[in-house]
Amino acid sequence: MALSHKADSVRVGSARRYGALARIGARRAWDPGELLDGLRPRRPFWLSQKRHARLAGQLLLGERAALAAAIRLRAHVESDALGALDAQIADEARHVAAQTRYCEMLGEAPKGGGALAEALDFLAAPDLAPAAVALANNLLLEEEALHLHRTLANAIGCPALDALARAIDRDEHRHVLFGRLILPGLLAPLDADERVGIYRLLRRAWLGCARAVVAEHGGMLPVAGRLDDFETRWAWRRDLLVAAGLLTRAQAAAA
Repeated sequence: MALSHKADSVRVGSARRYGALARIGARRAWDPGELLDGLRPRRPFWLSQKRHARLAGQLLLGERAALAAAIRLRAHVESDALGALDAQIADEARHVAAQTRYCEMLGEAPKGGGALAEALDFLAAPDLAPAAVALANNLLLEEEALHLHRTLANAIGCPALDALARAIDRDEHRHVLFGRLILPGLLAPLDADERVGIYRLLRRAWLGCARAVVAEHGGMLPVAGRLDDFETRWAWRRDLLVAAGLLTRAQAAAA
């Protein structure tokens, strides 16, 4: 009886959190047209028009991948979480629309394909475990987006990109929280071998994305430290996966 009461309390608490996320998402919804209305792109002297457009196109590529992954999660979360997930899906659709408009403002159509597109293809694999989708999208990609948006906005000094980054980042923080809420249920059925397998897959995928970005833009991104020091950069992402409950630090070290 005590265990049943505790489980009921946990579910009620989770339902309240999901409901709060859905309400916040609805209340903070923004219009891409209104956000960018009256703003004009601006770039520093060292950034060519072509490279500026390429950067924007790759941001759009990431948003499209995030939207597809969020839609995919609908089949795997509990019913209490659907409202919050639908709010995230609406956010991601808004991000795609806003990034598309920003690309149009730069005067060049975004180009698909490339190394980053290939690195993100793992998210579309039909046998990808739901926990891997959530960890990749709501933890790794969203956290990466938060850092990349701020790095680019600060470096480029474009008012339109800055407004876009700030609006999207407010949503991304909520998506990370949603991911942390759904992960225990998605991870619970997995044994140790499955968890290690997901860790290895995510590490390969992250390294593929990181190498693609460095190959394309590494020489011009003004960030602290070496962008090609992948092991040091991965260590922080590894700690995120350990903290999320995917596996232990010892398991990660041995994987």
